[in-house]
Amino acid sequence: MNSWDSELERQLARHLSARGIIAVREFKVPGSRYIFDFFLPAPPFGVIEIKSALAYHQSGVVSSMIGQALAQFEVIRANLGSDARLYLAVVGKAEFRPSSPDSLPRGIVLCTADNIEAVADLIAADFRVHAIRLPGKPASSLLTETLATDSDDLTATLRQLTLNLDCLFLDEGRSVLESEIGSLQDEIGHQHFTSAALRIGRSLEFIIYSACKSWAVPVSEPVLIGLDKLNVRFRDLKDALLNYSAIEADADKKKEAKRKFVDKTSALQSTLNQIMSDIDEQVAVQPEERKSPINPGALLTDIRNRYARLNEVRDAIDAQRKPLRGLLDLRNDAAHASVEGSSREVTRIELQTMVGLLNEILLHLSKCGTAIELFRKNQEGPRA
Repeated sequence: MNSWDSELERQLARHLSARGIIAVREFKVPGSRYIFDFFLPAPPFGVIEIKSALAYHQSGVVSSMIGQALAQFEVIRANLGSDARLYLAVVGKAEFRPSSPDSLPRGIVLCTADNIEAVADLIAADFRVHAIRLPGKPASSLLTETLATDSDDLTATLRQLTLNLDCLFLDEGRSVLESEIGSLQDEIGHQHFTSAALRIGRSLEFIIYSACKSWAVPVSEPVLIGLDKLNVRFRDLKDALLNYSAIEADADKKKEAKRKFVDKTSALQSTLNQIMSDIDEQVAVQPEERKSPINPGALLTDIRNRYARLNEVRDAIDAQRKPLRGLLDLRNDAAHASVEGSSREVTRIELQTMVGLLNEILLHLSKCGTAIELFRKNQEGPRA
């Protein structure tokens, strides 16, 4: 990026902020390779590409800009949503102007003006017209603005998480989200990559759990506790089996190892019976009494079941499964020693991958939030 581009971006961010719109710089669309100059968190989501009118006038390839935008827009709509908007900001004196805004596909907005402030006016005016008014939508916070201007090449990815701050939660859940992301940013800032990797998993669990509370999703607590118990039992059973298979000549040790394996098998069956009983009785467990970790996959299933009638929710939940598995696998690697028994520090690159996966998950969770809030607004009316 040259100094002209950088200065123009700073000016545009400042002008949009003065108009009450936060613009997140250098936004990579989750699930794609495209990076745009700015992202506008709302719903609907918007992205901005800044162009020089002089450069396009001299090259005579104005049409190529539109052609490239069409290709990018397909990716934007596929990953951000069908109502996303792409703003092409063409700044500076030029002999061309769009013949007609109606000639562009719906959602692509060509904003041409002689100076960056006038371009900001055009973008802000269109964005306000199309903004979805969600019930209880809070004002932008200090954390939102801080993340939006963060320039660190790793924590910059956290800027993309700001897209969730305005449409996911009520006040209580939003404070949880801000606390988790703020703490994650601190760990990264201190170069504590392994601690940050572990916190990402914890943050994801509590963010999704808070989303369930905000969206009135009943959480099947016995299922969450049961899944955690099964993980422990299966791990013990696996260790017992590996120990049994490693013994060759000593008959007494082999017999003892087999007895332990049978005991672990019985313990697994007993746990299964207890879990089924707990589910049948729907034992209620308060969050403050929780002794086992939250299972994000089970929570997502609860959200999907609660709002199964909404296509947007079903699609968004299903889209989270793959990045969720990838993120939890990396979290588990960070939490356990290597097979040789020695600990291993998470690298900066690995952490960047984890933050990217978290961003992708929260993007889809944000789509759920928008669909759910609009549904509840239409069905129940505005909330107090």
